Amino acid sequence: ALHRASERRDQPFVLLDCRTKVKSIEDPVREAAEGTLFFEEIGELPLELQGQLVRAMHTHELKPTVRTKVPVRCRIVASSVRDLHALSSSGQFRRDLYFGLNVVKIHVPPLRERRADIPLLAKHFFERCRQARSLALELPSELVRRLSKYEWRNNVRELETCIERACSSAAGAIVSQNDLLTRIASQLEPEEKPHSDADALGIVPLSLVEKKAILDALAKLGGDRLEAANRLGIGKTTLYRKIKEYEIEGARVL
Repeated sequence: ALHRASERRDQPFVLLDCRTKVKSIEDPVREAAEGTLFFEEIGELPLELQGQLVRAMHTHELKPTVRTKVPVRCRIVASSVRDLHALSSSGQFRRDLYFGLNVVKIHVPPLRERRADIPLLAKHFFERCRQARSLALELPSELVRRLSKYEWRNNVRELETCIERACSSAAGAIVSQNDLLTRIASQLEPEEKPHSDADALGIVPLSLVEKKAILDALAKLGGDRLEAANRLGIGKTTLYRKIKEYEIEGARVL
């Protein structure tokens, strides 16, 4: 059934993170009902489930078992930082699913190319954290200005995580610049990095070098982790461990 946007406004919005071990799309479809089912990073969805989704989009029903049919009435929306066209050409993503999804395409530039959004996003994330923790915090306008100057290689999620950590670690009513600067030291311009004995000697921590190498590889390879591991000369397991260690997990590398 087709629904106008206004008719979906009060319907469920269900997010399915395809980077997790998704085993079935049946439950999300049921939960979404006549609302919206959002496939985040759909390029990571297993091929078997891609086929299931293609059939669901064409027939408007799921057939998880021989005797069971689940009607599909939700709107399907998907996102990906990887080049789905290239993946479909190499057989890593179903071509029929790619063309089925590529009806309305919206390109979202990286955060560093839309810096005017940074103050709005920072204030939004800050207010959400403040209310959730019932904290009497204030976000200095000078700090918002400085946040707008950073590169934010991991885009909105990095900014969100930075704000959340600053709020959780703040000792007083005001979030200090050190609270935030410490969290994003690797993203600051050299002249703005927090001073330390290591900085004075011109020594860069190995962890920052490794993190930058991983971020650069993922950015140049469109988020392809397997190929990034090959190019970096490390095993896939090692790369995934370092992604988790350096908290790159979930980063939108554009």
